[in-house]
Amino acid sequence: MQVVVTVAGWGIAAALGVLCLRQSARTRAARYAILHDARTGLFNADGWEHAAGAAIRAGTRWWVAIAADADGFKAVNDSLGHAVGHRVLAEYARRLAEFAPRGAVVARTGGDEFAVLLPFPRHATDTSWLDPTLTTLHHRLRRPFVVDGAPVAMGMSLGAAIVTGRLPLDQVLDAADHAMYECKRAGIPQIAPVDGRAPARRRGDHTRDVKHHPHPTLPAAYLKKAA
Repeated sequence: MQVVVTVAGWGIAAALGVLCLRQSARTRAARYAILHDARTGLFNADGWEHAAGAAIRAGTRWWVAIAADADGFKAVNDSLGHAVGHRVLAEYARRLAEFAPRGAVVARTGGDEFAVLLPFPRHATDTSWLDPTLTTLHHRLRRPFVVDGAPVAMGMSLGAAIVTGRLPLDQVLDAADHAMYECKRAGIPQIAPVDGRAPARRRGDHTRDVKHHPHPTLPAAYLKKAA
């Protein structure tokens, strides 16, 4: 009888273990769904705040926030349909994710809006790497592709803002977003001033504001992904 009871006890314990594992899996799946965009697999707006905020609070890297917005996306939806539009968004999400290095955070924060938290390259002493990195990413996003036999030739406007710790993350992304709209007018990626309040400047004018940041100026970690 004792043996029977012991075996039965093991069976109950095993069943409880399976139930716990299933519950844990459901919890992880629910948490994933809350923080990720079902269309692209990237973080959503809530996931962006969670993951980007945690990365910045870790305090081990300097960061750049990039706002990206598709150019002419409405025309794609209107002319080719929403199903094609969804696949276009997925393609741009893939390009952004592939370009981003280890440690970056990539999110779809709106309909055709994306955000990237980009870490400074290791040992970078200034931001001279940022201009060519943005240019390379801009060109990568503008490469045409084909969806269901239909050629798609569009791109994304990019704006960037340095994360200094003086402004909350949402304000930094607002500054990057402002710079992104300057890109739509100027045709080239723009970088917001460090304080995030004044209008964005032309690329290349920002380094004097951040030369004190202690962080090779070579953007190899990013440029090698453009091939």
